[in-house]
Amino acid sequence: MRRLVFMLAVVLAGCAAPLPPAGPQYDGNYAGEDTVVSGWGYVCGAPTETLTIAVRNGQFDYPYHLSLSRIAPVPVRVAADGSFAGQMQYGTSDFTPLYQYKNAWVIVRGQIVDGTLDGVITDDRCVYRMTARRG
Repeated sequence: MRRLVFMLAVVLAGCAAPLPPAGPQYDGNYAGEDTVVSGWGYVCGAPTETLTIAVRNGQFDYPYHLSLSRIAPVPVRVAADGSFAGQMQYGTSDFTPLYQYKNAWVIVRGQIVDGTLDGVITDDRCVYRMTARRG
């Protein structure tokens, strides 16, 4: 039930009017880590990975690991207040006893404050936390 309420809140938040886009004030290269906060086993990948984000014109691509060997860029937009959000739908396999192909979402949300990019990434199986400093 909690997951359903959370997902509904995320969907409704995506329907809200977008914040004004950021200009170049947050642009730069950010380096840090991506850490698994919750999830299980190989599905979520390595517990911690190095991360490099290049923000240009108030936008960046988050490198989402679709699988162990495939990375897809999630387009993320930075607002004038430093908050950022992006999402992407992707296809995946459901590993329940009744194996099936399904669509899922990856959602990226966070904030840039004082040169630190801090965010949370959620998909249907895992939650990640990214923290990176502008270099």
